[in-house]
Amino acid sequence: MLELPSSPIREQRVRLTGSMAPYEWGIDGRAFGEHLPIEVESDEWISLVFENQSPMWHPVHIHGHTPQLTGLPGGVRKDTVNVLPNSSVTMTFQANNPGQWMIHCHNAYHLESGMATVLSYVG
Repeated sequence: MLELPSSPIREQRVRLTGSMAPYEWGIDGRAFGEHLPIEVESDEWISLVFENQSPMWHPVHIHGHTPQLTGLPGGVRKDTVNVLPNSSVTMTFQANNPGQWMIHCHNAYHLESGMATVLSYVG
């Protein structure tokens, strides 16, 4: 289990958006290329709350980190997690691997139509 800090953890909501008709998928209502990166500071703790606002499930994958699924018993750590329709999943981690890392739906059809963004270290 990941030992979470006693200090506050920054929470950022990440909306999974899109639909079958038209076949458009995105994060926070934007396709990759039009997206806004999720910015983090080195060594900060962050909880990404993935809110699936679409009618389909999405296996969300975070590169470069192995977050803990918070709010679930057992402290499971995964870099890919299914987010069911109209539900949310929280992934918490320490930003300790500087770079530019992809976050995307692991369903290739959704990824190819834009359901991706970048985790961007800014300091």
